[in-house]
Amino acid sequence: MDRKSIVSVKKAKLLLLVVVSSFMIVGLQVTAEGDQGSTQLLEFITAPRFISYDLVALENMDVSLVPTVKENSLMVLDSRVHQNPWRISARVVKELHNEEANHTLSEAFVYHARGQRYVLDHIGTPIHFQTTAVDYLNISNLWSGHNGLQIELPAGTIIHPGGYHGIIEFTLEDVPIN
Repeated sequence: MDRKSIVSVKKAKLLLLVVVSSFMIVGLQVTAEGDQGSTQLLEFITAPRFISYDLVALENMDVSLVPTVKENSLMVLDSRVHQNPWRISARVVKELHNEEANHTLSEAFVYHARGQRYVLDHIGTPIHFQTTAVDYLNISNLWSGHNGLQIELPAGTIIHPGGYHGIIEFTLEDVPIN
C-alpha cells in the first residue's frame, strides 16, 4: 500500500490583551491522501477571536489571571485514518506590552497542565500531548481552575493604566510513532 502525504504547515496566532483580547487564526493542516483519495486532516478548526483577562489591583501578593471571556474555542480536528499522536506548542511572539506607558510585563504568560507549570518563551513550549485517538478535542475546555493559559504576575509588579497586548503563537504538530 503506497500512501502519498502532503504536509502543509501554518500557524495559529493568539493576540492577548489583559482587558480585551483578539485572536487571529491562520490554521494548521496536516493533509494525507488515503487509498480512496479522501482527504485526512489534523487541524485547528476553531479558535477564539478574543480572550479577556480582568486585572485586579496588586498588593503584596502574587497574582494568577485566568481568562474571563473567550469567543469560540481552540479546537482540534483529527480526521486521519491512523490517528498518530500529536501535540500543541505555544510560544510568545510578543510579551505583554502597554503602548501608552511603554511598559512590558516579561515572562507573564504561563500554561498549567497535568500539575505542571510552563513559562512560555520565544522558543516554544509543548503544552498538550494527545496520545490516544480522538476525532475532536476542545483544548480551551481544559482551561479551567488552575489549568490552561494564564497570566502570572509576581508580588510588587507595577501595572500601568491602559491595556496590555501580547501575542502567543500555537502550533499543532503531528508526532511520529517511535
